[in-house]
Amino acid sequence: MSPARISPRRRPGLFRLSALASGAALVSAGAASGAERITGSVGGYMYIGAGVTDASISGDTELVLIRDGEIHLKARGSSDSGLNFAVQVEVEAFTSALDQIDENWARVDGAFGEVWVGGADTALNEYGQVGIVFATGPYNYYDADIFVAPGGVGMVGKDDALSIRYGLPENRYGIRAGVSYQPDATADGLGDTARSLPRAGAGPLRADHQVAVGASWRSPTPYHGFGLSVGGGYLNSDGPAGTEMMHAGAEITYTTGEDLVTLAGFWNRRDGRGRTDHVGLGAMYQFDAWKIGGGVMTANGTADALHATFGGTYLLAPGVDVSAAVEYGEADLSLVGEGYAVLTSLNIRF
Repeated sequence: MSPARISPRRRPGLFRLSALASGAALVSAGAASGAERITGSVGGYMYIGAGVTDASISGDTELVLIRDGEIHLKARGSSDSGLNFAVQVEVEAFTSALDQIDENWARVDGAFGEVWVGGADTALNEYGQVGIVFATGPYNYYDADIFVAPGGVGMVGKDDALSIRYGLPENRYGIRAGVSYQPDATADGLGDTARSLPRAGAGPLRADHQVAVGASWRSPTPYHGFGLSVGGGYLNSDGPAGTEMMHAGAEITYTTGEDLVTLAGFWNRRDGRGRTDHVGLGAMYQFDAWKIGGGVMTANGTADALHATFGGTYLLAPGVDVSAAVEYGEADLSLVGEGYAVLTSLNIRF
C-alpha cells in the first residue's frame, strides 16, 4: 500500500503532521489577509456619431459617420506587503491599417511609487500634460475622426511604444512627476515588438533613446472656491526622426455649489525636422448634467494651422453621454486647406 493510501488512523504521526500543517496554513492566511487575489474585469467604450463636413478632397459638404471603440481587458491584485499589481490590454473595436492593440502594460506600485512596463504614454503626457480642456471630448481625439485633413495642432509626447516609466507615489501635496524611456519610440502600431532596443539608422522614421520627463501640481484644496493646476515636461529622442518636445500649461477652476468653471491654456513646441509652436486656450462650464465650452488652438512655424471648437455634452445616464459640437480647422499642409464640421455623438463607457 502506497503512503498516499494509508489512512490517518493507521498513521497517527501523519495525522498530527497534517493538523500542524493545516494550522500553519491558517496562520499564514491570516498574515496574508491584506492580499487580494489577482482578478480580471472587462471595460471599455464605444463612441458613435454623425455629422457634416466640407473638409473633403472634393470640397463638397459630405455626411460623415463616426465609430470608435475599445475593449479593455484588466487584472488587479495586491500583496500583504503593500504592493499593488495591475495589467491592462486595450483592444481596438475594429482593425485599422495601423493598429489593433492600443495601450498594453503591467504596473507595480507601492510606497516607492509606480513602475510601468509596456505600451503606454510617455511621462510628459502622463504627468505633465495640463491646460487642455474641452467640453466635447479629449482635445485632438474625436476631432481627428471627423476632420479628414485640417487640424495640425496636436498633443506632444503621446505614443504607446514599448517603454519603462516611473512615477512618484501619491502624496498630499498634489504633486505628480515621473520619467520614461523608450529604446525605440517608433515601435507602435504595426511596428509593435515583443523586445525593444535602439535601431538607429534602420530607416528614416526611426527615433531611438527617447527620454521624457513630466511634472504637475494641483492645489489640494480650493481657496475661496478657486483652484490652480500647473504642469510641464520635456522629451528628447535620437535617430533620423529624432525630435525635441516641450510643454507647459495651466488651469484655473472656480467652484460654486455644484457648478464648476475651468479656464485653461497651454504651449507646446515640436523641434525636429522643422520647429512648430502650438498655443491653445479653452474654457468649460459644468452644471447639473451639462458641460459647455470650447477653445482655440494654433500652430505656428514649419506648419501653420488653426483649430476652433465649441459644443456641449449632456450626461444621459452613468457612463452614457451625448455631445454636439461645431468645429473649424485650417492648415497650410492640408490637401483641402480649411473646413468646418458639425458633429453629434453618443459615447458609452463600461
